[in-house]
Amino acid sequence: MRQGMVRRSLIVFCLVVGMLEGCQEKHASRATSNSIEPMATGGSGERADTEATVANIISFWLTLLDAGQVEKSYDAAASALKSGVTKKVWTDTLKKTRDPLGACSSRRLISKQFTTSVTDAAVGEYVIVQYLSDFPRKKQVAEIVTAMHDGDGKWRVLSYSLK
Repeated sequence: MRQGMVRRSLIVFCLVVGMLEGCQEKHASRATSNSIEPMATGGSGERADTEATVANIISFWLTLLDAGQVEKSYDAAASALKSGVTKKVWTDTLKKTRDPLGACSSRRLISKQFTTSVTDAAVGEYVIVQYLSDFPRKKQVAEIVTAMHDGDGKWRVLSYSLK
């Protein structure tokens, strides 16, 4: 019973977080240089490599959304996201909710945080990144992207939401 509820919650969570997509930062000077706080106490080189990897993965994934490549954003997402929502539902939901916002005009990094747990997901390695973004029809939107260290050892996006 509990597992079914968690699965339904994950599906709803994925649908909600997948409803709206991101936008490219057009004004790089507005971005902050917040640092990801590491979970483990690895060397500074390891930390920098992980930060760069996660930043690149999230940036690539948001670029897919920004370019309207919703199917590819699904293909590049974490296995946990894909197990909770079908590609068709993902694609349909994003297409229905993205167009009304218009094209994104800016994205500014607000925070990055490593954690070992997120709502409705197994214990693991996660990084939660928050941006403040502007769309023509909606300003000052908080975009929250959660990436996870997936089962194959690669970092992938688990969730996306706007507040």
